[in-house]
Amino acid sequence: MKRSDPTQYPQQTGPYSVRVKTGANWQNYSTCRLQISVGQAYHEGAKFEATINWVKERFDSVIICVNDTLQRHNTLFMDGGDDDTVARRWSCEGANWIARHKDLLATLEDCTVYKWDAWRNQENYTSIREQVDHFYETNDLFHNAINANIQTFWDRNAISYEDRHELDFTKFARHSLRYLLEETAVFSIMFDQIEAVDIYPGTVLLPAFLFRGNPVPGMPEGLDKGAFTRIDFKRNSAKALSDNQDALSQFSSGKNN
Repeated sequence: MKRSDPTQYPQQTGPYSVRVKTGANWQNYSTCRLQISVGQAYHEGAKFEATINWVKERFDSVIICVNDTLQRHNTLFMDGGDDDTVARRWSCEGANWIARHKDLLATLEDCTVYKWDAWRNQENYTSIREQVDHFYETNDLFHNAINANIQTFWDRNAISYEDRHELDFTKFARHSLRYLLEETAVFSIMFDQIEAVDIYPGTVLLPAFLFRGNPVPGMPEGLDKGAFTRIDFKRNSAKALSDNQDALSQFSSGKNN
């Protein structure tokens, strides 16, 4: 595992610094997964570079999960279309994201990149998805948590939807449910196959914490093995950037002595 003493971490340089908001147990893991929402600003530019620089000092291995075709559910709600066509469009967006960040990802010593369909195409995905669907129908905690998540997201974005009269909550809930059940099935596979902490700058990823350490009957295998750390970004001031650069130079000099 990388440096276990936080005082040994170099200063975070660049326009942004990463801050942990929740989930301090990341220090118990040697591997992290970066869940990438393709199209989100925090997974581009200086913020994503800050994320990479943060994880490279703290984890031996980094898994990049490019969750591209999962976003088709959002597009189908907003714009319609057929599932296969929209999925292909998002797969291209995912490939473009990987190409844009190829050089940055190459700075990681041990990095593996998965596109979303790499998980959906696994042999056990269909059976896991069926298990998740059944779990949603039979487990009150999971059922209510999913529905509450849908309602919360709708309420949070109601202003941006109110001028789109053709979009209604029933349609939104239908596509959101498909999104969340698919996400849960894939996360179950991720969690079961590779022990890692999931790092994400957005809202808490429901499957990563709901049943952590608490397996219940009928639950897809692996769903209790999730670990989640939510990060945020702090903009470095001009003075902080200068001080960080000086500290980094001193840190590098100390390593070379």
